Amino acid sequence: MSTIEKLIKEMLSKPRDFTYDDVKRVLKHYKYAVYEKKEGSRIVGYRKSDKRVVFMHRPHCSNGDNNVLIKALDELIRQMRKNGDDI
Repeated sequence: MSTIEKLIKEMLSKPRDFTYDDVKRVLKHYKYAVYEKKEGSRIVGYRKSDKRVVFMHRPHCSNGDNNVLIKALDELIRQMRKNGDDI
């Protein structure tokens, strides 16, 4: 099992210590370009191949404590797997 597969498996178990940097790694693995605003907490992931866009919010306080972000990424990965767009 590769490092990214382990990271995705860990994320799907909804750990409390999954970091924002880990979320960006997973998005980049799925070929999303990650755009961050200088102000505010919005993150936009864009995949050019199918023009799919995903909107998320990065955590405000620290690199951890991002349950909402993990839930959004979890939903995205499950949807992609359902559509046959897996690793």
